[in-house]
Amino acid sequence: MGSSSGGLTVRNGMFDPKIFRDLVTSAMIRHNLPLKFVEYEGIREAFLYAHPQATLVSRNTLRADILACYKSERKKLFNMLQNFSGRVCLTSDQ
Repeated sequence: MGSSSGGLTVRNGMFDPKIFRDLVTSAMIRHNLPLKFVEYEGIREAFLYAHPQATLVSRNTLRADILACYKSERKKLFNMLQNFSGRVCLTSDQ
């Protein structure tokens, strides 16, 4: 996917369902949307209008994708901290 004047364009003209699914997962995380969002009738209609071959996921599938993303990012962070030579202090303000 590329960006041109604020909109998204398909780079090679081919629809990739894996990229579409990853983008939906990323958007759900980034905007803290409810899992049920992907099952809203209007959203499903919009996705199918944008591309009829779009594979629509259920909220359960989306949940699994989000957990997989979390585990992947957690592993990356753990590896980064393992390779860090200094000290790290984690704090939480409430």
